[in-house]
Amino acid sequence: MKKVILMVAMVFATSGLVNANTNNYSELPPSKFDECDGFATFAGDYLELSYEEEHEWFTWCMEN
Repeated sequence: MKKVILMVAMVFATSGLVNANTNNYSELPPSKFDECDGFATFAGDYLELSYEEEHEWFTWCMEN
C-alpha cells in the first residue's frame, strides 16, 4: 500500500515539474540525475527497500 501511495505522489510531483518546466524561467532546472537520486533515496529510506529495489526506482525515474 505504501508503494502505491508513493507512486501516485510521484506521478503528481512529476506532472507538476513538467508544467513548471513549460514556463519561461531563467533559472536552471535541477539535473535529472540529482532529482532521481534524491527520489530513489527517499523511497528507499521510507519504504525500507533493498539496494536493488532502490536502484529499480532510480532507473524508472531516469527513464520517465
